[in-house]
Amino acid sequence: MKRALLVLLAACGGEEKARVEPAGSGSAAPPKETITAQLAGCSAALAAPTDPRDRIAAIGTIGTIGTGYGSPIRSSNAPRVVLSTPSVDGDLDAALVRRILRRHAAKFLYCFEKQVAVNPKLAGGVVEAGFAIQSSGAVASPRADGIDLEVSRCIVNALGTVRFPPPRDGNQVQVTAPIRIEYQPSSTAPVPSVPSRRPVRTPREWTPFAGEPPLLADADAAPFVELVTGVVRERLASVEHCFDGARGAVRAMIAIDPSGRVESTRAGGIGDSAIERCIATAVSNFTVTPPPRAIEVACDFTRGGAAPLRVSPDAGYTVVELTGREMRNRTNVRDIPPRGTPLSVTLIGTLPSVLIVAEPDAPGHGLEHALWWVPAGTTLVAVKASGGAPVFLGMGDSRAQRSATTDKRVVQLRTDNGRLRACIPGEVLARSAPLLEPRTMDAVLAEVVAACQRTACEPTVVVGTSGEFIAKDLVATTSAARRAGFQSISIGGPACDP
Repeated sequence: MKRALLVLLAACGGEEKARVEPAGSGSAAPPKETITAQLAGCSAALAAPTDPRDRIAAIGTIGTIGTGYGSPIRSSNAPRVVLSTPSVDGDLDAALVRRILRRHAAKFLYCFEKQVAVNPKLAGGVVEAGFAIQSSGAVASPRADGIDLEVSRCIVNALGTVRFPPPRDGNQVQVTAPIRIEYQPSSTAPVPSVPSRRPVRTPREWTPFAGEPPLLADADAAPFVELVTGVVRERLASVEHCFDGARGAVRAMIAIDPSGRVESTRAGGIGDSAIERCIATAVSNFTVTPPPRAIEVACDFTRGGAAPLRVSPDAGYTVVELTGREMRNRTNVRDIPPRGTPLSVTLIGTLPSVLIVAEPDAPGHGLEHALWWVPAGTTLVAVKASGGAPVFLGMGDSRAQRSATTDKRVVQLRTDNGRLRACIPGEVLARSAPLLEPRTMDAVLAEVVAACQRTACEPTVVVGTSGEFIAKDLVATTSAARRAGFQSISIGGPACDP
């Protein structure tokens, strides 16, 4: 009597399928596949996505909700911090010191803006700041003088939170760093146009993009990327240990300073902050041939095959939760207004990077309001997913209103009533596709790619929030964009509007 072996195969998101195989044929079972961490590759980190379209002048705000280094002032006359190269007496590169100070510029800006809220006639100026960098990299004896006593006191406190790489010779380093704040009180300020400009907040937390604009062209960066790849590949055993049996993808962002040493490492993508911290440590602490300028390298690891990038909400972000009815940030709760309601001028104050986590059924116009609720700067957008951490969609174009018309060749993707539509100014792209038909969506994006090959397009793809959709629809839209080779995705604003 012959026996039969019933083998059940489960397809992701599909039904179980049964296959009947004859038993007793004498054939041995195939060996069990060994799953280990793999290095998919390293490359020069991409610059963070920036919507290239012009900003529409924003309405000034009344104040902030919450605490932290959020900015109480957002208008066409917004203050800005300018940091020139500091004077450095000791064994640390002045450009490196300046770059690290720039990462804390939001703190210095906050010190000024909160005092402007008290004294609206306060004008900008120069704060003469100085401090010592100890052998551990910690700041000692910070001092500041200029503009206003309270501004100076606040900047002294902010400087005390900055950390630098340890000086190469182990000796203390003395730094003098003028902090110039450009601002004119509104009663005397001209009304300039509002250009697209890089936000003030820069990431300390993980994003899959460079923390600073790439300083080397790809061709110049290639030999240093190869050196980093070699070091990282030798540490795969440690990375495997960090995965601790989990499956998924991790992108490690490794910043190399001009001396060739690892300045910082950020890791994320699997949605487990413990794994990510472990991998960040595993690929830290090495030196390569000094590059001519600082460089950041992105190294991608996978375990168990390709997987979408996910975000760990507990990894230091200011988290804004978006549901079908409201936006929440800790104890701050705001109802989502009806579609078509003008954007609110109130914003929350934040220190770290912002993570907007949307429920799958959160409305698209709710995402628009959430992006306006947070200050301009580093904002990640993700959607909750079953069986894991939120799935990363793209970088949010926070606290910005964009013109719907532009002469720039910006790829725009509109998600509307269950369909994807693509457009590029100056091109006729008539096709659209149902979100439930990936192959048809890929055909639409292939037409976009062909148009950009004929005439170059802007590097950032805009996924608009002006259509009728719910948050989970953006998973299909952004996935199609990435399959087509578009990795730099900005979420927010109009797209393909009539």
